[in-house]
Amino acid sequence: MGVETTRWSRVTLRGHEIGLSVVSGALLIAPFLWDGLFFTAWFALVPLLLVIEGKSRMRAAGLSLVAGFVAHLLGIYWLVNTMVRFGELPFVSSVGLYLVICLGFGFMFVPFGVMFAWVGRRCGSGTLRQAVFIASLFTASEYLFPHVFPWRLGYSQIALLPVVQIADLTGAYGVSFLLALANATVYQLIRMRQRAEALRWPTAALTVTLLSVSVVYGFWRLAGVRAEVEAAPVVRVALLQPNVGFTEKYDERFANQQHERLLSLTRSAVDQRADFIIWPESSYRNLIRVEQERISVIVAAPPTTYLYIGANTYSDQQGRTEDFNSALLLSPNGEILGRYDKHVLFPFGEYVPFGEVFPFLKGIAAGIGDLTHGYGPIVQEIPGGLMVGPLICYEDVLPSLSRNAVRAGARMLVNITNDVWFGDTIAPHQHYTLSRFRAIENRVPLVRATNTGLTSVTFPTGELVSAADTFVETVLIQDIPVLDSRTLYTTYGDIFAMLCVILAVVAPVKDGRGAKLFVRRIRSSKP
Repeated sequence: MGVETTRWSRVTLRGHEIGLSVVSGALLIAPFLWDGLFFTAWFALVPLLLVIEGKSRMRAAGLSLVAGFVAHLLGIYWLVNTMVRFGELPFVSSVGLYLVICLGFGFMFVPFGVMFAWVGRRCGSGTLRQAVFIASLFTASEYLFPHVFPWRLGYSQIALLPVVQIADLTGAYGVSFLLALANATVYQLIRMRQRAEALRWPTAALTVTLLSVSVVYGFWRLAGVRAEVEAAPVVRVALLQPNVGFTEKYDERFANQQHERLLSLTRSAVDQRADFIIWPESSYRNLIRVEQERISVIVAAPPTTYLYIGANTYSDQQGRTEDFNSALLLSPNGEILGRYDKHVLFPFGEYVPFGEVFPFLKGIAAGIGDLTHGYGPIVQEIPGGLMVGPLICYEDVLPSLSRNAVRAGARMLVNITNDVWFGDTIAPHQHYTLSRFRAIENRVPLVRATNTGLTSVTFPTGELVSAADTFVETVLIQDIPVLDSRTLYTTYGDIFAMLCVILAVVAPVKDGRGAKLFVRRIRSSKP
């Protein structure tokens, strides 16, 4: 009887641990399902920390994987419908692939859980060093783990503008560090209570101090950048949202209709005295040779009005054809003044990874493209001197592309995208949430012209200035400030995240023996 009771207790305990891991995963993703739940990020890691403390590395890995799996299971639910509609995969296959993807992405929490369970105890329970280790380790895990959609916990706080302004110094990783430190503080306070130990306040003091400094800095930067925006020269931009449905987007029977719709919206933008008119991704339906100098987009506009359109271009040289997802800068009479080819293609959407090595992979789904990575310039100059940084589709969620464009002289980031594949889901909103940090990090405006939404304008403060409703046909007109500034993050990139990697290595060690003990621990674990 005693053995059965013990076995049942173990099963119950493990079920309790898995349940808390599930809760952690749900709390982590909650702000990305509804931005009103941004506050859950301040304690989302606590259940996971409570259950993995003192566990074996395997148990910690499993519980962390559960949290990561649940977070992605809830966060990218729209992927199934996208694979069915866009990839033309059977529903059952789409569900299976979706579960595999969630499992793979779920591993992003495993290094954090394993390292905390393995060496976190060396920091001492409830100590300031332990809290710094937790915050640094989580931030380092975000930085080092490869991911198609670079979720950063810091993105969840975009609604709290004073908190996220530090992104011009640290990128989103600085906000993630603050959140992880707050989670460590709550975790330590709970553990001290459970053990009836005297509460230790250095961690709480550090958390409150860093958060206070960040908020003060945030209000100061908000005021300063807003003043710069008010004083800056402006360019009048028109963002077209044609609202072309999924079934008609690539149906040649509707190509002329789409073209006429865009021309009508363009004429409306001209009537509203727009200087720069932007069409969404792949909105021009005719294929264009890269050598072409002119296309059939002619509008009755002043010679100082320029168009920026999404199109599919191709190069056919020496018997080899290369297809590109491109953005073209045009004069009002259709003269091509510049071209940007998308640098970072979407895997299993625009190309098949390792498709050149294993050609059979290209036939796994009918809807997957076979595009070529762009290798041209990363900025384009509009006649008159304005430099823009083009970003196609999800390139606006990748900090390095925007940072490199601004370093090369861009004073406005221009994203053209087509999120119709995701349907009426949370995906376009998640895409937009992840992109808004580009404006703060580099202190430049970010404008987004989309097919069905979210067409929007984000100012250098990260504020959403204007946005069109989803699934409506409209023209969004906005005067965009042109600032001439350079941030610490633009200049030095992810130096804060690199510092977190270093802290995660040395924090668990006492008396300055850091790396030696860490390496010794690794060696002792080898068979």
